[in-house]
Amino acid sequence: MTDAEWAAAHRAHALFLAHEDDPEFGYRLLADEARDAGQDLCDRTAWKVCSEHGWWSVFGTKRGKERSSWPPGP
Repeated sequence: MTDAEWAAAHRAHALFLAHEDDPEFGYRLLADEARDAGQDLCDRTAWKVCSEHGWWSVFGTKRGKERSSWPPGP
């Protein structure tokens, strides 16, 4: 395991723990929590890790294959 892989694993773990504690947080607040835990990462890296693992805020909008048309028809 390389140093970069090791650091990425620790970042992902810190984000996971923050998401587990507060699932309503988005990736920006999760990144802040990970930074407070001692991990050095930017918001973009946090977004990528959260996106790859499906760690989304519970208040986010659900997007499916079919989107409702807006404005509604007659």
